[in-house]
Amino acid sequence: MEIIRKFYFNMISKGNNMVLNALICDDNQRDIDIIQRYFSQYCEEHIIEFECDTFTSGKEAIASDKFYNIAFLDVEIDSVTGIEIAKKLKKKNRSIVIFIITSYKKYMDAALDLYALRFLEKPFSHERFYGGLDRALELIDEEEIEFYLKESGARKRVMARDIVCIETDNHKTKITTVNGEYYSPRTIEAWDKQLTNVCFQRVHKSYIVNMTFIQKYERGLLMLLGNNFVGVSSRHQKNFRKVFHSFTGRE
Repeated sequence: MEIIRKFYFNMISKGNNMVLNALICDDNQRDIDIIQRYFSQYCEEHIIEFECDTFTSGKEAIASDKFYNIAFLDVEIDSVTGIEIAKKLKKKNRSIVIFIITSYKKYMDAALDLYALRFLEKPFSHERFYGGLDRALELIDEEEIEFYLKESGARKRVMARDIVCIETDNHKTKITTVNGEYYSPRTIEAWDKQLTNVCFQRVHKSYIVNMTFIQKYERGLLMLLGNNFVGVSSRHQKNFRKVFHSFTGRE
């Protein structure tokens, strides 16, 4: 494993500094060098602090215990495929942005099932690489949300990325997260204004969902993490279908 040096710059993102922790895994060192160079140049040009680990072995990449929020994975690496590595990384961080590097179309469906953001086809396109990173930054949300709990009036802090969905419940809202459920007196309209990351979408007058946690989308019905089902209203279906397909990289 090679770790390239950090560049310490400040990027203002909702009042916080953003650090991109990236993983590159490819059994071709030349391709690693190209991705590493493009990634480094992008971060320098956009004044982003970053760290980047590179691997030529899929097994070594899986064994890493570091937290990554972006990964560039060759689809065919020794005995472990990029798809398998992506699944492992998703277990550590459900919100990780995955780029699949391949010239083989046969892996497209499997990658899209993991909500891979982009396919990077060899030879690499500088423009497509930069465009993919632009979208990746839209999806990486490190914002901490603070709100009052309805029952006790106490304060609660959660990471925006951990919110699965928000729904109206009488005169309050229920916030379902990966760690539990909470009730707040804040209206769903107030939540809609605060959750500006593209992964949060209003799909119904009573629901906001985090697309990162969509397990299945079929006929206007969403299955979210934990087998929670949410319907997409007829008013929102056209726009949501367009945003969802863009989010998952589908045409």
